[in-house]
Amino acid sequence: HDKFIKGAVKNGIEEQTAEEIFKHWEAFAHYGFNKGHATNYGMIAVKTGYLKLHYPVEYMTALLSAWKGNNQKCADYVAECRAMGLEVLPPDVNASEYDFSIEDLPDGKSAIRFGLGGVKNVGQNPIDMIIAARQGKPFSDVNNFSRRVDLRSVGRRPLECLIKVGALDSFGSRPALLRALDQMISE
Repeated sequence: HDKFIKGAVKNGIEEQTAEEIFKHWEAFAHYGFNKGHATNYGMIAVKTGYLKLHYPVEYMTALLSAWKGNNQKCADYVAECRAMGLEVLPPDVNASEYDFSIEDLPDGKSAIRFGLGGVKNVGQNPIDMIIAARQGKPFSDVNNFSRRVDLRSVGRRPLECLIKVGALDSFGSRPALLRALDQMISE
């Protein structure tokens, strides 16, 4: 207490203000670090550690889905997946759901498919329209995609963002798709 007050005064803070700050810190210390909270956090840490160790694909898929709206957290968790040896597949209008999902690979392993909801500037409604138009049957090409999805309702910006992240790569190169974007929407 004395060391804090002396240091605060030395750095230009009034003694009375320093006393108030210290009182708030002391009150928080009594509450903020109590054993009940520590026990609960410990239990959560053990349970999440167990899930991450024994069900890594499922755990990381759920974590990515929970943070899909935060680009930095998603990027960090995708990097963590790769460090764990988990494959993260790119977004794809033919395979992705709104949330991140688990996809079985031909070699018997599982991978995490990037969810379309994690693509910045797209939104729920455009994704719902694309998934509804897909109806379990993949789009065969860009013309088929344009015929089955109401691209005017989806909007230019969401489509542009989907193209830029590679969600339409199976239809052609990104520059070509971006050049054809206005024509795709007008058809």
